[in-house]
Amino acid sequence: MALLLVAALVPLIVFAIVATFVSLRSERAAEERDALARARRISALVDAELQSQLDLVAALARLPSLDTPADVPAFAEMLQREQAAQPLWLTAMLADPDGNVLAFTDVPRKRVVDIEGFRQVVRLGVPLIGNIARGTALALPVRAPVLRDGQVRFVVVAALRPDAIRERMLTAEVPAAWTAAVADKAGRLVARTHGDESMLAQMASPVALAARSQASSGIFYGQLREGVPNVAAFYVSPTTGWTVYIAIPRPLFDAPLVRATWLAAVGGAVCIALAASFLTLLLRELRLRRRESAMLETAQRLEALGRLTGGVAHDFNNLLAVVSGNLELLERRLPGAAGHRSIAAIRGAVDRGVSLTRGLLTFSRSGLGQGTVEDVNACIRGVFGMMRETVGPNVEAELDLHEPLPPVMLDRVQLDLALLNLAANARDAMPRGGVLRIATRPVTLADGVAGVAMTVADTGVGIPADILSRVFEPFFTTKEIGRGTGLGLAQVYGFARNAGGTAEISSTPGAGTSVSISLPATAASVEAMPQTSQTAPRVTWTDLRILLVDDNAAVRELTAANLREHFSRVDAAADATEALALLDDGDFAAVVCDIIMPDGMDGIGLAREIRRRWPAMPVILVSGYAASAGDARALGVPVLLKPLELARLVDAVRVEIAAASRARSA
Repeated sequence: MALLLVAALVPLIVFAIVATFVSLRSERAAEERDALARARRISALVDAELQSQLDLVAALARLPSLDTPADVPAFAEMLQREQAAQPLWLTAMLADPDGNVLAFTDVPRKRVVDIEGFRQVVRLGVPLIGNIARGTALALPVRAPVLRDGQVRFVVVAALRPDAIRERMLTAEVPAAWTAAVADKAGRLVARTHGDESMLAQMASPVALAARSQASSGIFYGQLREGVPNVAAFYVSPTTGWTVYIAIPRPLFDAPLVRATWLAAVGGAVCIALAASFLTLLLRELRLRRRESAMLETAQRLEALGRLTGGVAHDFNNLLAVVSGNLELLERRLPGAAGHRSIAAIRGAVDRGVSLTRGLLTFSRSGLGQGTVEDVNACIRGVFGMMRETVGPNVEAELDLHEPLPPVMLDRVQLDLALLNLAANARDAMPRGGVLRIATRPVTLADGVAGVAMTVADTGVGIPADILSRVFEPFFTTKEIGRGTGLGLAQVYGFARNAGGTAEISSTPGAGTSVSISLPATAASVEAMPQTSQTAPRVTWTDLRILLVDDNAAVRELTAANLREHFSRVDAAADATEALALLDDGDFAAVVCDIIMPDGMDGIGLAREIRRRWPAMPVILVSGYAASAGDARALGVPVLLKPLELARLVDAVRVEIAAASRARSA
């Protein structure tokens, strides 16, 4: 995914950068073309102004009043009138070929200022625009020779104000941030749109002079006299040799590039941040997926182990039922047998086998326990004293119970056993003492259902990470041989699953272990649970016929023999088909049926069929393992666990028969 993300982002970023710089290059080229066009337009305006002044002075040089030297006073008067009509003129004069001033219009002077330019007009005999010069003021001379008989007799000179050129430049509407300048043929500045007048008549920068010496127009990078870097366009007039410069401040010229760079940087940073966020979310999602996959794999493994252990427990319970039943018969029929050492050893072994199979059944999620609505906090307070005795005086036990908590449906006995198992594990994990903390809190389960979480945490040695995923498996233990059965945490897991919840464990080696049991809340109240009487009313049991259904022949014969000692007649069937046939032919007071049955219809199916055909017929289900015992409870059918004690079975049958008798009487 990271490679796909990079493969998607890199071309986009590269394309964006390339597109941006292509656009910038195009924009800058357009700006350069605009500056060159403005330089040409200003050059044309300046050329037109200079040409008009040159034509005016040349016309004065052709007047007949200068045919003889005697006409100089008359020409001087006419020159005065012409200057009054030309506001751009600073002064006007008439000089001989040697540069001596013969007539003037304002300030008296004897010699022309720019003698070199003056001599060029005399030498060439043509009107010329001179270079800007600083005399009493800045002036731009326009000279025209007075030719008579091919000889230069006089030279007419008009000194222009430089403002005339600046006014022409301003008509070109140069952007306010740009700077336009005009330099004469010698390279001196004649006019400028910005800056102090002291800059005029000075030479242009060496960079500007070098650029115009190499081409008639173009772009160069330089610096204004104010010290601001610029990009300048220039154009040299082919007519006058004057140069027009258009300077764009470098910061302004580079502004699009700077903006684009910032935009690219910000965009790149945003892309990188989004990519990083995406990768972070992706990695977190992958971690969650791995965790969910590991949890699913663990759940599937435990489910498979539950099916296996449940099947084994079912068969083992059938064997224990035969042993236990025959042991009861032996104890009743042989006087003094109950106290015999061998009989006592057999009874102890049977009891241990029953305890073992009960633990396996709990892990296998058989659901045979009878659930009641309970207050978890009250249950924990009730067993807390036993937990403290279990952990011993070296361990400090603490309660952190959230009040109030919603009620839950659970088997109180299994809850007590689960908490005691966790306390025993905590004690073994803290041989030198520590803290055992039991806490509760309301939670929301994965499917959005409200629930309750119980957490039992210790400060013991912890569990290594490589075996943490196996601790809920039956018979898996890290304790020494003989110190544990490996069914403690398996029972905790089975209890949580039987109650519709889940159990999770976390541990840090050297820092302790925490087991959390999450159970769904129920809408029922604690007070709403009916109290079921476990003792039968006084009923006469003569002439009662009981039907026993069990696929195991040994268990069937033994259970039937025990029932015949308390009821007048007991019929036995090996499957549901045989049982339904007997029910059709006879009048039975109750049916005792194993849940696990062959040939398609199990005990729960038989109970449903009996309820449909004989609604008042009491049915008691018996099993050592049944994953669908919840369906039996939904039918309102009592379920007894194998191996059965005869007294419990007889009592349950009598209770159901008495309840059916009361219902018929009502």
